[in-house]
Amino acid sequence: MDPQEHARKQYDAFLRSKRAPALAILDLEKRLGKKQWPFVVFGGAARDIWLAGSSAEPRDLDIVVDTTKDIRAAFPELGILNQFGGIRGTLHGIPVDVWPLHQHWQFVQQEAKQRTFQDLVRSTTFNLEGLAMEPTLDVKFYEGGFLECMASRKLELVSSSIPFPKLNVARALSFCVRFQLEPGPRLQEFLRSCPEKPRAVLSILQHQGLGAQDISEDLVRQYLAQRQ
Repeated sequence: MDPQEHARKQYDAFLRSKRAPALAILDLEKRLGKKQWPFVVFGGAARDIWLAGSSAEPRDLDIVVDTTKDIRAAFPELGILNQFGGIRGTLHGIPVDVWPLHQHWQFVQQEAKQRTFQDLVRSTTFNLEGLAMEPTLDVKFYEGGFLECMASRKLELVSSSIPFPKLNVARALSFCVRFQLEPGPRLQEFLRSCPEKPRAVLSILQHQGLGAQDISEDLVRQYLAQRQ
C-alpha cells in the first residue's frame, strides 16, 4: 500500500478508537484548527499510530506546530517546558509536549537553517523516529528514515550530533528489543564510543520507563558486546 494511504487509514482508525490519546489529538485538532496553525503528530506517537492504527496507545504525544506566535494562547492550562518555548501538560490524561517548529529542540541543538516538517523528520536521533503525520483533509505523511528502518530491520543513527549519549544508548537498546531490530553500522560505531557499563544502562532504562521489565542485565551485556 502507498505510504500516504497507509498513514491516512491508520490515523483515521486511531481517531475512531476514542482511546484517551485519540481524544487528546482531537482536542489538539480543534484548538490548533481555530488558530489555523498547521501541526504534526511526531516521533513515537506517529510511529505507534502507523504500526497499530486503532490499537495504538502512545504513552505521550509530541506535537510540533508551524507558527511563530506564542503557542500558550491555544493551551492556557499547560505549563512552560523550557527556554526553547515548548510547553508541557496533560490532555485527557495523556502527557503532551507542544513545540513551535522553529524552536524545536532538534533544530536548536543542530542550529538548522531549514525548518519545515520534512526537515524535522530528517533531523531525529534514530531512523525509527523519522516520521510525522499532519492532520489535514487527507492526512499528510512525512518520512525521514522510518520506512527504511522497517524494511531493513536495522536501527540506525540519523543525526551527526547525539545529545545525552548515556540516555541514547539505553533508548537504542529499548528500541532494538521492542521492535526486534539490529543495530546498524553507525549505531555500532556510536556504541563503541560510549563506555557505559551494563548495570548503568539498565538503571537508565528503569528510571526512564523504557521497557526495562523486558530487559535483563545479561541482555544489556550482550547488546553492549557489539562494541567490541
